[in-house]
Amino acid sequence: MESRGADGGGHAAYRPWIAPCVIVVTLAAGTLVSCDVPGDVGAARPLAVRLLTLPILFPEPMDVRDYVLPIGLCVLLLLQAASVVKRNGRGPAWFDVITGAVLILAIGSGLWNGSWELSRGWVFHVATGILWARAVAECDLRSKALWNGAAAVAVVGAFLTYWTQREIGIGGLDIPIGPVTLTAGLAALWSAIALAYLPGCLAGRGGPAGRNAWSVSICILVLVASFWLLAASNRRGAWLGTVVAVVFHVGVWLWPKTPRTLQRIGAVLALLGFVGACGMVLVRSRTPDLRMAVPYGVRMLYVGKSTEMLARKPLLGYGPDMFVCRMTEELSPLRSHRPRVLQGLIDETAHNEWVQAAFELGLPGGFLYACIPLGVIAAALRMRGCNSGAGSRRERVALATGLVAVVAMEATSINLRYNTLPVWYWTIIGLLLSQGDRQSCEPRGVGTRVGALALAVVIFGIGLSDARNSNGHAKARAAMANAPERVRDIFADVGPRMGAVKWMQCEYDRGLALMNAASQAAENRADAIRDAVRVFERIHRDWPAHPDPVVQLARCHLFAGDTGSARYVLTEYIEKRNPFEPQCNLLLAETPGTTPSQQRDCLVRALREADCDANLMHLLERVEAAGGFKEDWDLQVLTAAKMLENRDALAWADSLEPEILRAESIRLSRAGRWKEAAQSATLAALAYESLYGSRSTFSRTAPAIADAQWKCADYLFQANPAKNDEAVRMIREAEKSLIRGIDDVYGPAGDSDADWMAGPGLPEDVPDRFRAMFAMSAVIHIASGRTENLDARVAYCIPPDQRNVDTIRTQRAMCAREVLRIFQNVPVESRPESLKEAAQWAAESRR
Repeated sequence: MESRGADGGGHAAYRPWIAPCVIVVTLAAGTLVSCDVPGDVGAARPLAVRLLTLPILFPEPMDVRDYVLPIGLCVLLLLQAASVVKRNGRGPAWFDVITGAVLILAIGSGLWNGSWELSRGWVFHVATGILWARAVAECDLRSKALWNGAAAVAVVGAFLTYWTQREIGIGGLDIPIGPVTLTAGLAALWSAIALAYLPGCLAGRGGPAGRNAWSVSICILVLVASFWLLAASNRRGAWLGTVVAVVFHVGVWLWPKTPRTLQRIGAVLALLGFVGACGMVLVRSRTPDLRMAVPYGVRMLYVGKSTEMLARKPLLGYGPDMFVCRMTEELSPLRSHRPRVLQGLIDETAHNEWVQAAFELGLPGGFLYACIPLGVIAAALRMRGCNSGAGSRRERVALATGLVAVVAMEATSINLRYNTLPVWYWTIIGLLLSQGDRQSCEPRGVGTRVGALALAVVIFGIGLSDARNSNGHAKARAAMANAPERVRDIFADVGPRMGAVKWMQCEYDRGLALMNAASQAAENRADAIRDAVRVFERIHRDWPAHPDPVVQLARCHLFAGDTGSARYVLTEYIEKRNPFEPQCNLLLAETPGTTPSQQRDCLVRALREADCDANLMHLLERVEAAGGFKEDWDLQVLTAAKMLENRDALAWADSLEPEILRAESIRLSRAGRWKEAAQSATLAALAYESLYGSRSTFSRTAPAIADAQWKCADYLFQANPAKNDEAVRMIREAEKSLIRGIDDVYGPAGDSDADWMAGPGLPEDVPDRFRAMFAMSAVIHIASGRTENLDARVAYCIPPDQRNVDTIRTQRAMCAREVLRIFQNVPVESRPESLKEAAQWAAESRR
């Protein structure tokens, strides 16, 4: 490899091993740095994990992995600026044309749609990736150090993921590689490259026997590590990408050796296979197994809506990174009526990188964006018979196979929108661009070197500015809990963050800081309120369907004494976006001028998407004290009961009959009318079960379902504690509904007698407001004598950091004493045998 200038003189600025080291370090930093780990979890990490990952811990908004690729690019550009020689080749001209057009269309789309401040983050990161690929392509990469280093990163990443999952348990696949989907994406990429590279190594081609033996060992090691990650993460998109990559690799090697007739037959079979796969997706989306049906339903809904909306703006789309804003706005009316399918508050991604790119950039931009990897793959295949260049034919095919895995995988996921896979993606593109170049060197002009230096300075400046804002945001968020009086001053030096979601998070926290300052300051109070209103109005303008800014904007108006504006903002959201949004309904009920009957309606609407927590219970008490349950309430309850007795869920799926009976049952329980409360609660709980079992899109959210079943079990038990079989069944249904919602797993209906607390994979913790549910569950199970999984239920009554043998024993004793108290009023002959064991447990804490 050349390491001297064209004049033959020695120039220490250019060394063949520097660029591979920079690339490997960049891959390692982007893969192994785990900055999004909570501090308490990070401190508990095993020593090996803390030594092999950079020990950098920041509050949640800050993640240095966002800046790994820009920093690596700056280093490569500085190397190029310092080097007086360069390679002749710089990649094909078509790549420059396509990537330049993508960036121009992206900038034009952001400016045309008025979304530049939110879109500039995506443009910057994509531009950084393109420039990184170009810089990698200009490096001399014939050394095996790059391949061995990348393989080592893959193996170490898999090892750290395994170790951390084993030691910590919770969120093991989130550390250090990334969220579970991203972990699976990297595993698919690594396995595809290793599978494509391994056959050539086993055949003994491409080098001496010792080198091939080393290559075989490395490939097998990467293959085992990546397949373990694939199996552990178990993501269908990653498996799909791996399978498509394997088929591609087999086809590449068989195609030249196959007669033309068989080639045509193979092409037809491939087309039929693609059509069959699409048909299978449609069939699986209609399967009774909701674990399969719901994700497919969401993806198809996004594709259909994206196509429909793209017809309105086909040329420039809706702006880079604006899917989360515009699709959330488009689906907000549908979200309120389909909580089973559209979960959460926002639609952050389309789960299809290529569809989302077309949605945001327009049809021309989306097409060219997809042509970047496809063109690189096609170019690699055209060079298949050529052994010149920076790598062998075997390496070209292996890299192209990995790129195929990414393209296929991104048709069902969005990994390129995050901060780890892009490092690998753009590196592979750069390596493939360098494959056909000649290896001779020529002098590098002064203008080229100065341009590389200037570009490095610009990229470093932009990245440093965003890192400063991210760090300031992290400090401000931490100060909100520890030193709220300093938050406003910290935010004064924090600029807008790059990326639509991060921009919204930062501005939202800025508005909260201004509200807190207004509530504490005696001076300049009106200015702080006015600034807070301006911030939340700005967020609401760009994100009109997100409920949190609406609620905070209304609170600012109320704080300023502008009741009319607050009522207008809340009413507009409820009427146009989501009639059942709990926060908006609760705040509207508390707004001065709302009548008791209107407050009652707000309560009923909120119960559709929420559990009856302390805030809703307080509202219920206010409505009852003000006489809001008089007027026509009894008629509504009677109508709802008759409606729900009809087991045809389609008749009342899109109505509020279950919520009316839930409110009535809670009201009756407060008066001690347990039997009547149990009757109303049972009808509501059975209605929720019927909606879920029929796969209705109108099925309520997990907290609402769990709350309805929990309250039903409580009232059944209070009505007749001696006969508690139905209470046991209902509380177990409540546990199942809550756990299913926490894990975001929607399993098939049925298995009502199964105890989910005995199953593997239980979440580490539950929301604080549901700890009382598990305390009630423990009481009911103690009374029934079914105590095989009692400690698991008792553990959920206690925060994770306080759980130990003593606290679990103490909590169990409290539950046992509650059982004994309840049965004091039950005749002795009706008391169950389980009270003897309850008495023993009740006495434990007194020893």
